[in-house]
Amino acid sequence: MDHLVYNFDWDDNIMFMQTRIWYFHKNPEKAEKKGLPLEVPVSTESFRHTRQKVGEKTCYGYYKITKNKIEECEKTAKGAVKVNLKDYMILDPERDDSLVCGRNSFREFRDGEEVNYFLEDLKLSLKNKAFGPCWDDFVQCLSNKKTAANMTIITARGHSPKAMYQGLKYLKEKGYIKYLPKMRHVFPVSYQGLDEKFVGTADNPSDAKKNIIIKSLDVYQEEAEDCPKNQPREFGFSDDDHKTIETIKDELIPLVAEGRWPNLKISLYFTGNKEKEEILLNQPA
Repeated sequence: MDHLVYNFDWDDNIMFMQTRIWYFHKNPEKAEKKGLPLEVPVSTESFRHTRQKVGEKTCYGYYKITKNKIEECEKTAKGAVKVNLKDYMILDPERDDSLVCGRNSFREFRDGEEVNYFLEDLKLSLKNKAFGPCWDDFVQCLSNKKTAANMTIITARGHSPKAMYQGLKYLKEKGYIKYLPKMRHVFPVSYQGLDEKFVGTADNPSDAKKNIIIKSLDVYQEEAEDCPKNQPREFGFSDDDHKTIETIKDELIPLVAEGRWPNLKISLYFTGNKEKEEILLNQPA
């Protein structure tokens, strides 16, 4: 097991978190006249399906709307309101200084002044037993001191690594995991404190994740040169986002063909269908 290197996306891969992303109506006056919500929440899973369409293409969300609350629901739910997400947009103050204060699509995906959103959402997800398709692999990885030390978490979130690490410590305190990964191996790619080449955005994290994977492969290739030929180092990355998997695959295939990582078995795992689909990129002879 010591020769395995695990790399995980977090949301909908390790855990199905309760964190919401918010879309804002492009024309608030028009929305009010039509009785439409000025902002709507989407789950991380819904965000994965709509992030490249919102504001640009017709796609629908369904909501239960009461006087004090709005929540996502199935389209077949009683009283569901149909909302065209083409009329909404993503607002991110970290990318546009002109945005009105408080209108932040990713406010729950970043550090709060008085609350650790990641930790609180993690507690709720554990209570609901909302484990993702790679939860068991995650736990297994952290049952071994060596694989735990090599493991990375590469997520679109924008919390600080320290805030996310508090969540990992909570998992250890409650007995879900035995060892902790290194905090420097936690990469929330929309957190602005990371190295510039590892920073992306919550709605477009693919290139930043790709850069982290390539850097990690180069590091482990050096170590793998000392591994026995009959036990190559196995490097895997799992993510539920199809665009991210395709971006990484398209970048790695020509590099593998050039012989860049000859001593590594390299696999990507697509988990967007709530199960693992392996894409083998390199198998040492």
